[in-house]
Amino acid sequence: MRVEPIDHEEEYIDEDRYTTVTVEEVDVTKDGLHTVAEEEQAELEAKKKADAAAKAAKEAKANPKKVWPKKEKKKPFRYESKVERKIGRAKQKSKNKGQAKARKGEE
Repeated sequence: MRVEPIDHEEEYIDEDRYTTVTVEEVDVTKDGLHTVAEEEQAELEAKKKADAAAKAAKEAKANPKKVWPKKEKKKPFRYESKVERKIGRAKQKSKNKGQAKARKGEE
């Protein structure tokens, strides 16, 4: 049988001063004073962490093999032919010429 914890507030008037007093049940340990509500909250957090750890372990058991992403196959390197190099130079030359005109303001 569990006893309901003590936790209530009362208001006192003392020579024109209003004071609120909170009465709570506390436990005394080497670490200091701890309220019962704090202990219950700590127990709930510990239970949630344990549940999360159990869930993660269950998922790890369900899928033991790691799936690796597929790699794209590389196109084999080939040197350009003489004609392809000539076309590339012409494209680069025309591009550079157009940029130079734009810098000089000619159109």
